[in-house]
Amino acid sequence: MQDQTALIRRALDVAGYNQEPATPEALRGCFADYIDAGVWINLELGDEDELTIADMARGLIRYCR
Repeated sequence: MQDQTALIRRALDVAGYNQEPATPEALRGCFADYIDAGVWINLELGDEDELTIADMARGLIRYCR
């Protein structure tokens, strides 16, 4: 769980969500915002529920570098 929390924190920080707690819920919300902004054209709002925490975190880290 510690590793997951660190991954979430890194993803949120790189995405500009520094003030959000490092929780799966905060990561889902952040990822949903990026979907809504059109970052991933193959995803729609609600699709984030089908992805793992690690998938969302890695996607944000890769995109926001």
